[in-house]
Amino acid sequence: MKKTDEQLQQEVAEIRRFVDGERWIPADERTPETSGTYIVCCKEQDLKHVTFAKFYKKLGYWELKGSRTFWKVTHWMPLPEPPKESDKHAIN
Repeated sequence: MKKTDEQLQQEVAEIRRFVDGERWIPADERTPETSGTYIVCCKEQDLKHVTFAKFYKKLGYWELKGSRTFWKVTHWMPLPEPPKESDKHAIN
């Protein structure tokens, strides 16, 4: 069975989501494909900081809440999936 371009693109996107979930992605390599909240590693001079940030795809802009300094996002990764309700250790 021959796959359509759309099917192949969906498979590539799924593989990318899996790989991206396993590693820090350099911000200068690429930015997230969609707007949303991500885990980020930031740097200002010699200081490094890991936090959450919102990315706005249309603007190509990272927003770090409560930051009083000019942190630069150096790496990012997607948030993990929340626990399943059937997980006996899930947060209620």
